[in-house]
Amino acid sequence: MNTAVRTALRCSCLLILVAACARPKQVGPQVFTLEAAPDAVFAQAIGQLSEWNMIVAHSDKETGVITTDQYVLGRGDEFLGEGAGYWADCGKELFISRAATADEFRMRCSVTLRPTEDGKTELLVQTNMSAYEEDAMGAATARCVSRGRFEAKLVEALRARLADTGEQEGR
Repeated sequence: MNTAVRTALRCSCLLILVAACARPKQVGPQVFTLEAAPDAVFAQAIGQLSEWNMIVAHSDKETGVITTDQYVLGRGDEFLGEGAGYWADCGKELFISRAATADEFRMRCSVTLRPTEDGKTELLVQTNMSAYEEDAMGAATARCVSRGRFEAKLVEALRARLADTGEQEGR
């Protein structure tokens, strides 16, 4: 095999490797169970999201749905003491996290509450995240996936709030 062919094969292998690393791992919606009635969880969820400065764009107590407006982080900004890369996997470009290099990181949350037969609440948390970069060619968007940390942090905060109000037994 001549040198040009070997070099081309090596470059092809490297490009395939880089492309494989660039794609974020898919994580589905997170489902949790809270030991409290849906009405109590609904009120505490709205309170917690508001405390984190997330604007509640829509809430419907009857259907148990809460959605937030986009929460925007600029480059280097933090949400609850952590940068965007902690919360989301946006893939990598040249082995550097897109969440770390993006000019802007956007997050939107949807919470759905469903009562269970035993009086508890099933909580479905879905988070959409994106990273935006401005370069010489214009704006580029990287679709990100949640690492599951935001969802777990929300449930942890809800359990603490419910325990503080006496609306949840144990943990």
